[in-house]
Amino acid sequence: MVAALDLLGTCASAQPLDLRRRRAEARAAFEAAEQAWRESDYPRALAGFRRAQELSPHPATLYNVARAEEQVGHVDAAIEAYEAYLRAAPEASDADEVRRTIASLRASREPVVTPPVVTPPVVTPPVVTPPVVTPTVVPPLPSTYERIVDRRRHRLVSGRVGLIGGFAAPRDRQNFAVGLEGTVFLWRSLTLLGHALWIQTDGSPVVVTGEAGWTFVGDDFDLAVLGHAGVLLRCDSICRGGAGAVDDTQVFLGGITLKVDVLFHPRVSAGLYGRFSWQQLNLLDGDALLSSIGLSVSLHL
Repeated sequence: MVAALDLLGTCASAQPLDLRRRRAEARAAFEAAEQAWRESDYPRALAGFRRAQELSPHPATLYNVARAEEQVGHVDAAIEAYEAYLRAAPEASDADEVRRTIASLRASREPVVTPPVVTPPVVTPPVVTPPVVTPTVVPPLPSTYERIVDRRRHRLVSGRVGLIGGFAAPRDRQNFAVGLEGTVFLWRSLTLLGHALWIQTDGSPVVVTGEAGWTFVGDDFDLAVLGHAGVLLRCDSICRGGAGAVDDTQVFLGGITLKVDVLFHPRVSAGLYGRFSWQQLNLLDGDALLSSIGLSVSLHL
């Protein structure tokens, strides 16, 4: 018998859960049919192979259906299944043997003309149990989500780099800001992130932070919740109470980061981020809040 669990025939829009369910159901139907064949329960074997072919079409499974049809005496159905097998696999190594079997089955359904007086002897051919052949199972094409998340699941460490752009400001002003970020995932969800952001003000301050937290994995997106700490270099009037840009001014920052990434390509995601930082961790002073929000485009390594 030949296992036929290829799920490439499923629709491209199927969700990963549906693909896994169909593959498991096809495998279970095939194993039950194979056990029935060993027990010479050919009607049950035929039903199982038909179910496996319906869930996961494969030329080798058609061969099993044809053999089972032949065993239960469905000559026309067996011929149809063998011919479907040859159409699906015209270059199969057993193609010539299958053609001979088809010819034999067609001859068996033709009326036998019995000559008068002379009755030919009935010859019963020996019953040959076909060998069990296990083909190479071709796995289904994974979805975008499976490719990215499975890459993390099977690696201790995986990474992502990206470009970010948006606005950074105290609560009463907005300034354009661009930057870079790099992310390392440990055991799929534990997240370490580094981020640098240039803010377009007179002193061109730069925010550099290190971040750590957890990424919650959804069906088609990631949600990261991180804590961060860093420094604001060349603090100008963006620091409340500042009196212009001072090159050597540095202000410590600390706060939280929220980030959502949508997985829409095997290696690329786009997302939204929001960072909320307090200068010198002064949570009670509203003027100490420095927030940045914007968009990101990331390449998964």
